[in-house]
Amino acid sequence: MIVALDHIAIAVPDLKKSISRFLDDFGLTYEGTQDVEQAGTSTAFFPLDGTSIELVQDRKSTRLNSSHTSI
Repeated sequence: MIVALDHIAIAVPDLKKSISRFLDDFGLTYEGTQDVEQAGTSTAFFPLDGTSIELVQDRKSTRLNSSHTSI
């Protein structure tokens, strides 16, 4: 049985535009951005009660990378 979610990751093509959309349209709190050099990604964090939404941009490619699933 699933009792909690650590995070929800959403692959996005443009991190800056996506951050603006989440701030403007959803009114979420923005916690910052982290670059993960080994993965070639940049991630923006939006904390929620007990979890967070993470917007992830693949900096190596213009295509969306949907190879990560986490529960």
